[in-house]
Parts: sequence; structure tokens; C-alpha cells
Amino acid sequence: MILGSAIVLLALTGWAAYQYARDAAAQKQAAIAQKLQAEINDIKANIALSNASFASRQRFEALLISIRTARQVQQMPQLDVETRLQAQAALQQAVYNVRERNRLQSHTARVMAVSRSRDGLIASASADNTIKLWRLDGSLVNTLKGHKDTVLSVSFSPDGKTIASTGLDQTIKLWRLDGTVLQSWQGSDRRIQSIQFSPDGKVLASAGDDRLVKLWTRDGKRLTTLSEHQKAVLALSFSPDGQTIASAGEDTSIRLWNRDGQLLNILNGHTDSVWTLSFSPNGQFLVSGSTDKTVRLWDRNGQALQTLAGLDGHRKPVKAVHFSPDGRMLVSAGDDYLLKLWLVAPLTSKATLLTTFAGHSNTITDLEFSSDSQTIISASWDKTIRLWSMQGVLQNVLTGHTDPVWAVKFSPNGNTIASASEDHTVKLWGADGTLKRTLPEQTKSILDVSFSPDSKTLASAGEDGTVRLWSLDGKELRQFKDETIFLTVSFSPDGKTLATGNALDGNIKLWHLDGKPPQTLQGHRKRVWGIAFSPDGKTIASGSSDGTIKLWSQDGQAIRTFDAQQSEVLGISFSPIGAASSDGFGQTLLSGGEDGTVKRWQLDGTLIKTFAGHQQAV
Repeated sequence: MILGSAIVLLALTGWAAYQYARDAAAQKQAAIAQKLQAEINDIKANIALSNASFASRQRFEALLISIRTARQVQQMPQLDVETRLQAQAALQQAVYNVRERNRLQSHTARVMAVSRSRDGLIASASADNTIKLWRLDGSLVNTLKGHKDTVLSVSFSPDGKTIASTGLDQTIKLWRLDGTVLQSWQGSDRRIQSIQFSPDGKVLASAGDDRLVKLWTRDGKRLTTLSEHQKAVLALSFSPDGQTIASAGEDTSIRLWNRDGQLLNILNGHTDSVWTLSFSPNGQFLVSGSTDKTVRLWDRNGQALQTLAGLDGHRKPVKAVHFSPDGRMLVSAGDDYLLKLWLVAPLTSKATLLTTFAGHSNTITDLEFSSDSQTIISASWDKTIRLWSMQGVLQNVLTGHTDPVWAVKFSPNGNTIASASEDHTVKLWGADGTLKRTLPEQTKSILDVSFSPDSKTLASAGEDGTVRLWSLDGKELRQFKDETIFLTVSFSPDGKTLATGNALDGNIKLWHLDGKPPQTLQGHRKRVWGIAFSPDGKTIASGSSDGTIKLWSQDGQAIRTFDAQQSEVLGISFSPIGAASSDGFGQTLLSGGEDGTVKRWQLDGTLIKTFAGHQQAV
């Protein structure tokens, strides 16, 4: 009995140990699963936070969050594919759209002004009573202490060795870069809003609430006083040659003075305080920004050239404007927390909005460009100085057409760009943007162009119902005529066939370069805007104002028709050879529509995805 009891006891003990071990293992597995789920939830939360930051225009924050999330994903090989793809999409979205490249954060109060030296140093003035020196890489070089109140303005001397500053304590100070005060004097009995070095570095101009513009020597001796303003003067700018001074302020006018203090001109047009001024690098133009929410361009003689406002403009007061050193662009900013970058036409100084940078969370008070015009520097009441990259914004501007441009194509070898215009011409450009040649002018608008696969021949088509083949030296090689208007023309991948889309009867024509009669593809009920050959040349896709996409065989037989779910289909493109695609090269289509959407399709007509965001037709 004792032996039996012992055996039973041992069995029960073993069973209990087994149960304990099994429960412990289960608890461990549950803890691991719980930890894994918590990590997955954290990743999903970060993806959502990145997307929310991106949507609210906090693009730099979205980038930082998505980078952190990508690192989490890398450390979780067991993560499900869908979440992994969402994290990748958030990272790509941030990387490809963020323009902010660095953020300088050390001031403890509002940043009021910035100035850049020729050597690339940045000086920032703040309501924390300090001036800070930075490098473009974000490293802090020095902090200059000595003002007893907010520093409102700062200016580097042309040689970059001296800094001038002023502000609420009514003093003007000159500093060495090591923080040594070289000179300090009482500049006014009221707040001084602006200080500027002349281009030769010999003279300083100051202005402020006493309604005066004062010119000083570097040792604090007053040279002259300009006293025509009726209210506080908020902004100053020297012309590049140093012979003209522009001043503006609360009385809404801009005054131009010569260096001797003689009033040259008064520029009227703004309806509220003018906060900021900047001369163009060639000295021929002036830009101003105002509480009236407009940016205005003037010639040096005071002639108003353009007012930047409306849909493209700012919705709140403009506090800062600045021309780029190359004169091709200007940037504006203010109380709407946005930077707007404008392209400036070389001869007329007319400006067109290029893009808008968002990220600051308070008023932007001052702007600068780097010396190579590739970085914008902004100062804000949000206590930061931010650096914005121009990379990807603008490579070059090709000017020459005198009417709207309907089409632009790269040659397959990438050496030539062809453009077609309502001015009846086709222009050929080098890849660097230089105009190589204008083809002989036609009688009507040219609406499309297409390069042959070997890049040696160009086809043009348009309103006169003629397709013309050109050599790149400008010789006309051949013509194909029809009683219609050609909206689109496309070379086949083997270079032996041209496809054209018709504006009058919805037909498509295949023109054979070997001399065979053309084929007519009938099926669309309205004009054909887009034609594309698949990369292997075996399929032709067409898009029409009838709202359908049609697929045709290379011999012109109808294969398939599907509803594009767009009111009009205005553009068609196959996925190219070499495209990263799980469904094969050339096996998906993109269509652009009158409804402002881009849609991606399988060739059986299945809609893969709709890209929405454009406000007008694609």
C-alpha cells in the first residue's frame, strides 16, 4: 500500500509539474503574443500619426515618425504584409514630399529675423534678447548676448565678418563673430525695426517707430536722416549697387531715396502696412509684402508690375519677401505660416507660383536664400529657423513659345525635348533647356508630338489634319493627311507605325511607314484624346471623350471596351518595361480624366486604384 501510495503521489506530483510547466509555457507564449500585438499596435498608431501629420502639413514630423516606424518594421520579420506596405507607403509619402531639410532649435522665444553671410553662416535674432550663429548643417556656432530686450533685426556685413543688430532696446550694435561688441550706440528714442548694411559695407541704414530712416557710419556717426514717412518705418532694402534705398511701413507707401537722402519716388498701391522689401539681384525690380495680404512687384522707376494675390496668394498678412541670388525666384511668407515660392520671368519680372512649403506653426517673420539659391531659410515665432530644399522643385524653365503648350516629350535617348504649341510651332530643346531649333511654322496649332524609338525622327500633328515626320535637323521627311483634327500621335515601339486620334469622328488611324494603306479603327463615339502602344507593341489603348477605354490588337482588331468611370478620358499610358510590377510589364494602364482623377487598370478592365487630388482635368 505504501509503495502504491508513493507511486500515486509521484504520478500526481509529475502531473502537477507537467501542468505547471505547460501553464508557464502558455503564459510565456501569451506574454510574447501580447508583446508582439502591442508592437504591431504601436506601428499602426505611428503609421496613422505619420499620415495625420502629413495631412496637416507637418511634413518634417511625418518624415521623422515614418523613419522611426520603418526601423520598427525592420525588426519585426513576422509583421503582416499589409501593415508592412502601409509603413512603406507612409515613408515614401514623407520622403518624396518633404521639403524641410533641417530645423535650428535653440532660441527660447520668437525668432524675429535672419541674415546669411557669404560664407554660409546664419545669424538669427530673437525675443530671447540673443543673436545666434549657425551653420547650414544645423550646428550652433555662437550665441551673442548684450541686448536688453527683443532683437528685431540683424544684418551681416558684405564681407561676413561683422554683424549689425537692433531692436526694442533702441541700440544699434556691431559684433565680431566671436561675440565681441565692436560698437554700440543709441539709434533712436523709440523701437528700431530694421537695420541693413549697404552693399559696400561702409554705411548702415536703420528705421523704426520714430518714422525716420537714418544712415550711419560704422562707428555710429549719423550721416543723414530721411524724414518723409508719416508713420513707423518697418522695412528697408538697399539696391545691389548701394545707390538707392527703399523704405516702407505703416503709412502704406514705399519710398525710394538716393544715398544723399534725396527722395526719388513714392510707390503707392498697398492698402495697409508694408512689412518687407527686397530688391532683385540686378537692381531693376523691387518686391514688397503687406498686411493687405498681397505681394507686389515694381520696376525701379516705381511702375507697378504685378500683384500676387487671390487663389495663389496669401490669405493673411505678408511679413517677409526675398529674391533668390540668381534672380529666378522669390519667396514670400507671413501670418498664414506658409512659404510661397514664385518663379520670376527673366525680362518682365512677372511671377508665377511654383509651390507652397508648409511646416511652421506660427508667423514667419523673415526669409533668406543660400548663396547657391538651393536652400530657403525661414525664421518664425514658433522659435525655429527652418531650412527648405529646392531640390526637385525646379530644374529649368524653357521659354520661347508665345501661346499655350499642348505637349512636351523627351526623346527615348534623353538628349532632346520636343514641345508643341498653339503658336503653330514645334521647338526642340537640349536636355539642359537650351533651344536647339524651331521647326518651320505651320498654319494651325500643333497639338501633339512623338519621337521614334531610335530618337532620330519626330512626328507632329495638330489642327490642320496633317502628321509630319521630321529629322532632328529640322528637315520635313514625310506627310500623312486627313480631313480632321489630330489630337494625339504615337509611334509604335518598332517605329513602323503611327497611331493618331481624331477630334471629329472618334476614329483612330494607323499609318504604316512602309507604304501600306492606313487602317481606320472605328468604335469611339467622340473625340480620341489619348493613344498608347504597349511596350511589346501588341496592344493599343485609346481613351475618348465618350468615357471609355478601348484596347486594340496591333492589326487594328477591337479586343475590349470598358467604362473608364471618368466623364472624359484625356490621357492614356501603359506601365513601362522595367516598371516594378507584380503583374508584368505593360500589363496595367493609367488613365487621366476630365473629373480630375487618375485611375490604374488591369487590362481586363478591373479598376486597381483611383488617385484623387487634382482640382481640374488631368
